[in-house]
Amino acid sequence: MSEVHALLIIDHGSRKQSANDMLACVVAAVASEAQQTLNVAPAPRYFRGAHMELASPTIDEVMRELAELGVTDVRAVPLMLGPGRHATEDIPRLVASSAAEHGMRVSSAPPLGVHRLLAQLILLRAGLVSEHSEPECGLGAGNEGGPQSCSRAACPHLPAR
Repeated sequence: MSEVHALLIIDHGSRKQSANDMLACVVAAVASEAQQTLNVAPAPRYFRGAHMELASPTIDEVMRELAELGVTDVRAVPLMLGPGRHATEDIPRLVASSAAEHGMRVSSAPPLGVHRLLAQLILLRAGLVSEHSEPECGLGAGNEGGPQSCSRAACPHLPAR
């Protein structure tokens, strides 16, 4: 049996739907970037997002879907900045439990942490630097000074449902 890899990006989840919708845009942007830049093996065949709590799809729902697709290995990445309890304990525990239930191997990445690209993004969001090209998926666009909800119209990389 050949190995099938997936990248699972996990955020906290929110009661606010527009916040939950952003995860799909992040996943689509990561998948697009990976297709253009990944030259390592094994590259993920599937890119998915899940919410730790408060919203669907949950970690277990996505892990079940990945198992049904024949995924054997999952790399889980918490979409969180610091090494707090959710990123270092809750998410790895939830992913490991679900992986064991579905017969998959899993590894958890550390939280995003501090990086030069994050510093650049903060400067961009603060309006202190300009972006050379339009942001993909409307992630950097705003409506009346507020963040834009990442709808299908604003996020053309999202697959049709």
